Amino acid sequence: MHLFKMILFTLFVSSTLYAQKPSNFEGNYLDAMEKAKQSKKICAVVFSEDNNRASAYTNTICFEDVNVKKQINQNYVGVASNAKDFDGKILMKRWQLNKVPAVALVGNDGKLIASVNHGLSKAKMAEFLQFYSLPGNAGKSVDQSDPQFEIEVREWQGYKGIVEEDPIIVQKDEIEESADATNVVTTAPVKPAVKPTVVKEETKIVQTQTTTKSSIEPETKKTIVAEKEEVVATRTVKTEEVANAKWLVQAGVFGAEASAKALVGKINSNGGKGSIEKIDQGDKIIYKVIAGKFVSETEARDLIARLSGAGIQSFIKVIN
Repeated sequence: MHLFKMILFTLFVSSTLYAQKPSNFEGNYLDAMEKAKQSKKICAVVFSEDNNRASAYTNTICFEDVNVKKQINQNYVGVASNAKDFDGKILMKRWQLNKVPAVALVGNDGKLIASVNHGLSKAKMAEFLQFYSLPGNAGKSVDQSDPQFEIEVREWQGYKGIVEEDPIIVQKDEIEESADATNVVTTAPVKPAVKPTVVKEETKIVQTQTTTKSSIEPETKKTIVAEKEEVVATRTVKTEEVANAKWLVQAGVFGAEASAKALVGKINSNGGKGSIEKIDQGDKIIYKVIAGKFVSETEARDLIARLSGAGIQSFIKVIN
């Protein structure tokens, strides 16, 4: 009975304390980007990981510091992202980040302003945020070395984590390649860490699309079931147009259904025809957001241009 109580306590702690985000942060990237755009602020995405001392320090101490918090409140909309969630992996690959904690500063156009691929001390974080809050400093390089961060983390007595993990590395073959993760122009590449710990996964998604319905073909390692939600039509199309429709627009892949639905809403508000493909991978479910079908490539690219203006990166998929 005592062991059972200890297990319950462990599960409770790991699901609450280490999932904690800074008090003034959003919990959803799309919501944070929308809020940043409306308030004409920069979106600060902070990547962390559960049961990681440096991540816990960054979330609960660094971003609660009075000077850091002042910068966030004045110039940024902060959002916490778990590096092991599907959403977090996609964003880290997009901005060439491979360790936690890490920070990416994103403009209203969805382009990267600056990033740091490691943790920063309270003073250095406030300095980093203040420097890039000025529009003229976007894309400029600054010295990001900060030995004080390791000292602060080591001397911090508030960490009660169960597992102390090395910095996470997002491996290129960890998830299926998608243009949402790779076809994005960023600032200068970030140099990789020395001798990183690599986290690998074997799961692959194999998809086959036809002009009549979408399906997921099973692979020998795992059976994947796909469900497609009803597409909300935005215009009346002729039968011959549907038969000749050859283009789709893929706008994102998410680990949270709420994020996918938020993106569908944005697509529809920009004249698209958004829908969600729900893919069950057994241990988790992912949600792919698509728009279309379109009868011409020009029509598809017109939507991509409108989505880009709204800060949404997307790409064309041709239906065979």
